[in-house]
Amino acid sequence: MDDLDDWWRPAAQKQLKGLPKDVQRRILKKAQEARANPNPTKAHKLHGVHPPKYRVQVGDYRIVYEIDEFGVKITDVGDRKDVYRAKY
Repeated sequence: MDDLDDWWRPAAQKQLKGLPKDVQRRILKKAQEARANPNPTKAHKLHGVHPPKYRVQVGDYRIVYEIDEFGVKITDVGDRKDVYRAKY
């Protein structure tokens, strides 16, 4: 996971490591897709958040990311019921 340092926030890396291995693989695959195409049709913009953030669904899990001048930055990863609490 060392190559994640450039485009994953440290908190998101920690969240990812706490998930089951099979879920980690699915999330990493979907995150790579979001990195290649930051605005896929299934990405949803989070309202009322600045800078703008987007979410992508991976089963019962969500990947939250922002797009800056350098590309995609993964900010949060977690279960759909917990990932938004007290953040957005």
